[in-house]
Amino acid sequence: MPDWNDRGDDDGNKGSDDDWNGGGEDGWNETDDTHGGWGNSRRDSSEEDVVDAELSGKTDTSATGPEGMAPEKGPDSRQLGKTLGVSVGLGLGGLALGVIASIPLMFGVIALFGLPFQATAEGQNLPGFVTNTIALQGVGMVGISVWYLSRHNLGLEFLRLRKLTLRHVGWIIAGAIILFIVNIISGIVIDVLGLPTPSHGLIDTFVETPELLLAGIVLNLLLIGPAEELLYRGIIQTKLVNVGGTVKGVFLASVLFAVVHLPAYGLDGWAAIISLVFLGGVLGAIYEYTDNLLIPMIAHGVYNSLLFIMIYIAIITGNADQIVTILPI
Repeated sequence: MPDWNDRGDDDGNKGSDDDWNGGGEDGWNETDDTHGGWGNSRRDSSEEDVVDAELSGKTDTSATGPEGMAPEKGPDSRQLGKTLGVSVGLGLGGLALGVIASIPLMFGVIALFGLPFQATAEGQNLPGFVTNTIALQGVGMVGISVWYLSRHNLGLEFLRLRKLTLRHVGWIIAGAIILFIVNIISGIVIDVLGLPTPSHGLIDTFVETPELLLAGIVLNLLLIGPAEELLYRGIIQTKLVNVGGTVKGVFLASVLFAVVHLPAYGLDGWAAIISLVFLGGVLGAIYEYTDNLLIPMIAHGVYNSLLFIMIYIAIITGNADQIVTILPI
């Protein structure tokens, strides 16, 4: 596997083995905490050639302005289409890899632990739920992300992973709150318009097996949120923003992020998919503004975990029938 540290700066010098981005202790990419905002999307003007630029989702540096910024005439629609196609392929590849990985994992759980395994449309038990989550998010989304980064020799500076500061913690809290507000507004709009009330496919399973929610709280924080943000914000959105600009890149990444949740909500849950575009847009906007992937990763996990806690409380207190529009992502 290629060395992610061997990225090279504008003078062609290679980065050191203990520094992922030319600065910062402990191998983290650090920036001045006061330097944040929409203008901080990374533009790598040191790509060796056009082919490498296209593969990594970068604009053609020969046609860009200072510091690799997009030319005034706007992004090349053909290149944006190509990048969008690659992004769709990454999303589908992650799903396919996760489904394939779930099979040996399932038999491994049965063989090693002798645990009863259920993961069907009719319901899931705890081993099935945990195994499926590890397969889809862990092996699928993380696996396809690691493969892509390694395949195109992209380092952690491409993902913009940085140490958290107190300001970043504030953004995590704000992000989770904004996601809740969007969820509430979505529920109101869906109710006022008389649209079919969307329901996540696992809600009925959670009502029958509430302990899955307790496992889900941990999995959301440690795996689901980080894995989905790694692929859909860290890689897909970064590629699309670099080619199409911030607004278009965030929107397209959010649409792909929402569509991948369609199996969880079903064809009747199209209203939820539209709402998920806005939820994904919130996470994407926070990512671009703060320039730190850890923030949407944690905010995503916190939001889902808090929803799971609310659902769990409703179930164990006998108020499961009061669970209305709940949109885990």
